[in-house]
Amino acid sequence: MFSVITLVVLFYLWLKFLDIYTLNNNYIQVPDFKGVYVDNIDSITNINSLRYVIIDTIHDRKRPKGIVVNQDPAAHTNVKKGRKIYLTITSLEKRKVYFP
Repeated sequence: MFSVITLVVLFYLWLKFLDIYTLNNNYIQVPDFKGVYVDNIDSITNINSLRYVIIDTIHDRKRPKGIVVNQDPAAHTNVKKGRKIYLTITSLEKRKVYFP
């Protein structure tokens, strides 16, 4: 009987430890990066305890250079501290076309 009670108490303590260690129910809402210039991303991610990675650039003449056009996870999604936000931006340089 004592071993069963001990086992239940240890299991309960283990679950509480995991809640604390994994920051359960401690979320940050992802800000909307679309339309933000590359120079301003650092300040936004530092304020919100997030990290970012630019995974792709696109050439689009209709949009200003150096702005975010896509992000993953989407804006207003709940994530944990330190989560990486993957961004696609418009190219800062003009597209180079080589002629033979």
